Amino acid sequence: QQSGSTREASNHSSLWNKEGSPLEVDLDTNRADQIRMETVRAVARQLTNAGIKVNVKEHPNDIFIREILRKVKFKGLAEYAWRMPAGAIPDTILESRQVPSLQNAYTGENSSGWSNRRLDEILEQMRDEWDTAARQAMLREIEGLAATDVPFIPLFYRPVLGAAADTVAGFDVPGHEGWSSSFATGWTFSTATQAK
Repeated sequence: QQSGSTREASNHSSLWNKEGSPLEVDLDTNRADQIRMETVRAVARQLTNAGIKVNVKEHPNDIFIREILRKVKFKGLAEYAWRMPAGAIPDTILESRQVPSLQNAYTGENSSGWSNRRLDEILEQMRDEWDTAARQAMLREIEGLAATDVPFIPLFYRPVLGAAADTVAGFDVPGHEGWSSSFATGWTFSTATQAK
């Protein structure tokens, strides 16, 4: 993959930093699944096409999560994913006190290191706010702050899909990837269709 990136770079003019060296960036990741590797290749290809040399560094899963992400040891870019249940407050990945550090024994999940006072205030308000419209307004404000500071760049999200036969009514998809009964207690079945 890196030799392919180098080959692509020769077809494009390199970008240089103020010291006169070609721009170069490390991209740390793990081989979590095929989607991860496809997105890593796409990001590396686009940066290379822009004239930036990309050094992809793949790590074993446990090392990547425990050492590279949690201790923020990546120098340039890191590609990773997280799961967030629908309706959850995203404090564990965004709050300033969740930036991994020796003080929190590297348990924080804000691996981007983003620290924003207004963001912390919004997250605190969300803990006491149960009105859906008010929460959505708060999330929109968080999106605005993220778009201004650009602490991370979301590449895609994986939707949760579900299907049920025409005979089932009340089936619903909970909106996250964790275990769920899909609200089975509310399902009803049509006996007319079942009699076929």
